[in-house]
Amino acid sequence: EYDPRNLPALTDNANKLLKTFSGSDGFLVFDIQGANRMIESGLRAAKQEMPPFVPYFEMLQRMNWAAVSVEMDDSAHLTVKAECEQIRDAADLTKMVEDLVTMAKENNRGFGPTVEMNSKILDTIKVTTQGREVEATIKITEEAAQKSRLAADEVHLMNNQKQAALSFHNFESAYGSLPFHAREGQSDELSWRVRVLPFLDEMELYKRFDLSQSWDSAKNLGIMETTPMPALFGGIEVFGEMGTKTNLCWVKSNVKVIGDIKNGMGNTICFLHSDKYVNWTENNDVTPADVMAQFKALKPGEYLMASFYDGSVRKIPAEMDPEEFAKM
Repeated sequence: EYDPRNLPALTDNANKLLKTFSGSDGFLVFDIQGANRMIESGLRAAKQEMPPFVPYFEMLQRMNWAAVSVEMDDSAHLTVKAECEQIRDAADLTKMVEDLVTMAKENNRGFGPTVEMNSKILDTIKVTTQGREVEATIKITEEAAQKSRLAADEVHLMNNQKQAALSFHNFESAYGSLPFHAREGQSDELSWRVRVLPFLDEMELYKRFDLSQSWDSAKNLGIMETTPMPALFGGIEVFGEMGTKTNLCWVKSNVKVIGDIKNGMGNTICFLHSDKYVNWTENNDVTPADVMAQFKALKPGEYLMASFYDGSVRKIPAEMDPEEFAKM
């Protein structure tokens, strides 16, 4: 929810714009007049390095503000709205936008689903002018919305894996060993996810666990059942919910220290989002055989999202040679 107290450097004009558009499902506002120095700097750079962009920077100098809002109701659409200084500026901006749409249609050539989807989106664009204001609306097709959701899900999972990878690298730096096997005095039935909590800014939660007890002891089980699971362990299905299940699983091996990795850190899968959901505090991850079965079940175009011991996160497509995948 919009609260100006969270934005102390906000200009008065930006504050008014945010209040105007805050009822949308999503919005972004630009106080163009309040950014004159930045626009002038951009114009100078464009004149020297990017002449084709000069008209767009010059148009910005004739505008007061712009806003982008998204509505995700039954008629899902995106609206771009701008106010110009003069009515003639609005007419020039309208023509500029219409020319850009025409150019985009001309460049959207070829065959395939992406070209077809882009064509459908471009055909929905409508540009209207009222006084000094120009408005362009773009209908969000179901196909485009689905692609956007999938892309957002992919980024979410990839970021989660990167954070998890960073946590086990920091653990290794602190203790000289990886967190996937219990250290002396610790229960090997408690998950590595608990052991890396201090490296995920979850020290208070970590302190509540008894690492010498199994995940389902009265104390540790009670914590799992009454405390929200750290968000980065959640898959798409449980993201944002107070679930206890995760599919971010380590691929079981005898690797205890970095030196145990024989095939290269960048060639050896450490963990991945699997098709198996387990209690996040339980040491019940996946075997190489489980991962191979999941890989072989992929359909054309699908992939596994995997994190390697060097901290990299990569998509492994269904089309990869199974023998090459087995080496990972």
